[in-house]
Amino acid sequence: MPKKQMSNTEFHYRIQYLEQALDWRLWVKSADDLLAAAEELEPSIKRYWSIAKENLVAEREDVREGRRRRPWKEQGPYLQAIYSMLVAYAIENLYKASLILQNKKQYEQEIQQKGGLPSELRTSRHNLLDLVNKLNFNIDKDGKNLLLRISRHSYWQGRYPVPIKAKDLNSVEMHDGIPHFVAFLGIYL
Repeated sequence: MPKKQMSNTEFHYRIQYLEQALDWRLWVKSADDLLAAAEELEPSIKRYWSIAKENLVAEREDVREGRRRRPWKEQGPYLQAIYSMLVAYAIENLYKASLILQNKKQYEQEIQQKGGLPSELRTSRHNLLDLVNKLNFNIDKDGKNLLLRISRHSYWQGRYPVPIKAKDLNSVEMHDGIPHFVAFLGIYL
């Protein structure tokens, strides 16, 4: 069966798509926009953790002095996971901008053949370490640990109350081969 002829409109959309998909500056702009959205959440996150700290200090005092525990102050919405998800998506877009700079010709051919994003830009599953490895970036173990923690928020923790698979609720094996609890960014705050 002969291939269906592409309409002029479809042809123009395909060209526009190709130009935009391979414009690394648009990927960086998207990352900047995601980071700007994340920054809007920062005051609420700081307030949340400040109240959490007050609650813990008050509880510790109550226990130490043998008093009945006071009710905790309302902390407001927990936005840390959503913040981390936005940061993860921004980092992902920056890495993909780098991939585009390195592989533009290859990606151009793939877009022309398939009419969509190249598989390498689609299939990271938000795994920032995979993207770092594709780019051969040299990142120390603390950087890798942070990327693992942030990636978790982009997989599920910033979007869903539970992971897609039960096993993903468990700790994550880090660079040292030991499972670590990564849901909390603790030392990075």
